[in-house]
Amino acid sequence: MSAFPAGESESALTHLLKAIVELLGGTDAFWVGATRLSTVPGSDRLSGWRARSARFRQQDELRDQVLARFRSEHKNNIVDPQTEAMLARAGQNRACLRRELVDDETWFESALYREVLVPLGVEDRLLGCHVVSPDAESYIGVDRGKNDPPFGERERDVLQLFLLGSRAMHRDLMRSRGLIGIEVPLSPREQDVQQLLLTSLTEEEIGLALGLTRRTTHQYVVAILRKWKVSGRVGLMAMWLRRD
Repeated sequence: MSAFPAGESESALTHLLKAIVELLGGTDAFWVGATRLSTVPGSDRLSGWRARSARFRQQDELRDQVLARFRSEHKNNIVDPQTEAMLARAGQNRACLRRELVDDETWFESALYREVLVPLGVEDRLLGCHVVSPDAESYIGVDRGKNDPPFGERERDVLQLFLLGSRAMHRDLMRSRGLIGIEVPLSPREQDVQQLLLTSLTEEEIGLALGLTRRTTHQYVVAILRKWKVSGRVGLMAMWLRRD
């Protein structure tokens, strides 16, 4: 991602997901940034982990509905078996074939497969995770369709190697969305504003681009700077450019 300007992390992520699809022979790919709650309820099936930001390579209304569904289900402590199995391995860099996480019977009978993945044309899924910190993880998923062979050990091992060699990229993805290095994560709208705040656009131009009033835009800017504990856009840019 260092080849992209600070304000173009969305373009960098799109480029990354496209490259992963081509490398692993997938039909689509997605990224999820997750952080863990400081206090974990005893009955929490997500073990305190929450998806804070997510992006499919392909973006459309159906995939937006999928993301909204996951947010709602996680809020109500409803977890699909693949996610639950992946989270059971939290704390270690990992790449896992679907069948290493969930057996065939559980997979094909799950609501995730029947109600979410089938409408998307997804038959198999490969998941990988890079541990950014004890309380922050960066996930990459790659999908294949019904007419494609399942992912195998070669693709899993390639994804694992990629995860091991991309530490800075995962850190930048998480930081650009205010998911690490900050006490209170940025809201989805604050993430949108921050992306443009790292460009040369004025606040008025940022508001126009996002359909916000000048006052609302400024309120978001103030909130973002306060969360990062910097005094202005120069401080925000300096923080972003640090590679520590």
